[in-house]
Amino acid sequence: MTKRSSILSNVSSSTRALGLMGLLLALGCGDAESNEGTVSAAATSATTPSTYAPERAPTTPSALPTAVVAPSEVPSSTLTAPSRPSMESGSSSTASTPELRTAEGVTLRRLALTRRIEGREPVMPGTTFAASSERLYAFVEASSTADDARELVVSFFGPGHRHTGVVTLTIPADAPRWRTWAYTAHANEPGAWTAEIRTKDGALVGRQRFVIE
Repeated sequence: MTKRSSILSNVSSSTRALGLMGLLLALGCGDAESNEGTVSAAATSATTPSTYAPERAPTTPSALPTAVVAPSEVPSSTLTAPSRPSMESGSSSTASTPELRTAEGVTLRRLALTRRIEGREPVMPGTTFAASSERLYAFVEASSTADDARELVVSFFGPGHRHTGVVTLTIPADAPRWRTWAYTAHANEPGAWTAEIRTKDGALVGRQRFVIE
């Protein structure tokens, strides 16, 4: 009995020792799995953004202008409102902007004096010219709302009541833009001059003062 009790006691001691060792091993393994899980979670939180920001949708560019207004055929800067300038005979201050009017359905839109016309446009127009036998042109641009053609008479008046030119120009009926001109080779006496455009009935539609030096 004593020997058997001793053996059982030894077996029981061994079992308890093995059980204690298993428990320690189990606890150790649990800690290892817990630590590994913590590291994994930390690594995941480090690589995953804490706030999800959706990507901004691309902005559609604004539409291009659907139309571009083209400049008018006649620059507005060339249009001069009717006016009645003053003039002092024999003075260089006689140069002025042209006086433009409407009469009998015809509107004068431009009046320019020049020594040369190219491409139906005045070249270097002015109001002061050197005395010369060269032609002096009165360039006219007009519009008409009349139902039939209208005639305009161009005349040049110089010092001492000198009168030259007297050229008739025809403006077609219902013409939105008509360019034409008259000229004289006899406006060569130094002094103050005036170019006038009138209708056939004598109504003034344009006047430009100039100087011959």
